[in-house]
This record gives sequence, C-alpha cells and structure tokens, in this order.
Amino acid sequence: MRVTAIRAIVDDMEAVFIDAVVNYRGMTREQVTALRGGVVIGAKAVSLGFADQIGSLEQTILQLQTETTMDLTKLKADHLDVYQAAFKEGAASLNADAVTAKAEGVTQERQRINAILTHENAKGRELQAQTLALETELTPEAAAKVLAVSPTAPT
Repeated sequence: MRVTAIRAIVDDMEAVFIDAVVNYRGMTREQVTALRGGVVIGAKAVSLGFADQIGSLEQTILQLQTETTMDLTKLKADHLDVYQAAFKEGAASLNADAVTAKAEGVTQERQRINAILTHENAKGRELQAQTLALETELTPEAAAKVLAVSPTAPT
C-alpha cells in the first residue's frame, strides 16, 4: 500500500475520532485538535474532559453491573440534549399515530354507517336506519336486527 493511501486512511480515522469526541464529550474541535498527536492519561484526561473518572477495567465492569437504570429526572439532568431529542421524536411519533388513528376511526365509522344504511333490512325503513346509523353506536349487525323487527314505512 502506498504512503499516500495509508495517510488518507489515517486522516479519515482521525476525522471520525475528532467528530466522536466533539459530539460525545461536549468539547470543541479546537480543544480536541490542540492535542493532535499527544496522549493524555489519568487525572489530566479527566481535567481536560477526555474522561469522566479514573478507574480500572474491573471497577468499570462492576459499576456497569450495579448501576440502576436511568430515570427521566437523571436523563434530563445529565443528558438534556438526549432528553430533548427523544421528547421531540416521541411527540412527532405520537402526533403521527394520532393522525393515523383518527383517519382509521373515520374510515371505520363511515363503513359502519354505510353498512347500516345499505343493509337489506333498511329497505322501507330508511328513516329509522338513518337514525340508527347516525345517532347510535350500534354495530351494523345489531342495527340490522332492530330494523328486521321494525315495521316498514307505508308506501
């Protein structure tokens, strides 16, 4: 592999790393690139924002095993940006679900009304069928039973 190709890969990996640190550590690009080529460890890494705390792998594993799940209050306090993004996404999803549910409800109600008004038992009982369809919540089957035992309008 040529040196220029290797350099391009290293540059791409550096860009990914810098973007991740900027996005997930709350640092500016300038803060991250100021240390380009350097290594920061221990207390200095914590003070510069590259780490949250000093600890061993075993301590980290134990902490992850014993941590309780994050509640809404802690999420808001520790990760307001994540909370706001999740809230916005949830609200948009809820709104979309409400629009879909309303459309489905309208369709179902129209089908119910049409089934009552066009049922064979509605012939000669159109006014009663209209009343049952528009002023009750009877199913088409229940309305058909009512219509079947009702007298027809005189012709």
